[in-house]
Amino acid sequence: MVTTINNNNREFHFQIKLSINLVNCYNDELKACIETSRKMELRFGHWFDRVIIPETLDSTVTELIRLAIKLEREPTWVPRYWLDLD
Repeated sequence: MVTTINNNNREFHFQIKLSINLVNCYNDELKACIETSRKMELRFGHWFDRVIIPETLDSTVTELIRLAIKLEREPTWVPRYWLDLD
């Protein structure tokens, strides 16, 4: 992960290298993502089984894959109204 900070215009620029692809995340996008996450947690946090804090890209992807496999293999439940069977 490469992080560059330009103090002149206070623009923060984060780059994450994914194999050969480069993902750019500017401070406005990052702030919007954090704010959306905060709102989701406030509104739906009581339904969360896990919260993943992205420390590194590798650890985050590994944790997501581990949880996806667990969801696929173990029984789970959701509230009936989420299914919208009508």
